[in-house]
Amino acid sequence: MTDIKTPKTWRSPAVDIYETEAGLTLIAELPGVERDALDLAFDRGTLTLEGRSDDIGYQRRFRIPEHLDAEEIAAELKDGLLTVTLPRAAGARARKIEVTVH
Repeated sequence: MTDIKTPKTWRSPAVDIYETEAGLTLIAELPGVERDALDLAFDRGTLTLEGRSDDIGYQRRFRIPEHLDAEEIAAELKDGLLTVTLPRAAGARARKIEVTVH
């Protein structure tokens, strides 16, 4: 993070989480937060999000299920919305099993 002054107020950002067959998508509202004032980290099963804008700081933590692939987490910040994609691990994805008839 850049050297931005310490926020006077800390808030928990509004977040929507969607689950699909591919994994989870997390969308956090971070109005006014720029890329250089955003920190997203994953450590020991916890995803931590922290962003700063003027006098407001945003912070939230999420426990990430083991069936998600932490190495493939991706994030995009656009127009104050942070979208984090957490794909399922290959072994945790649903698959169709073919049945043979004898």
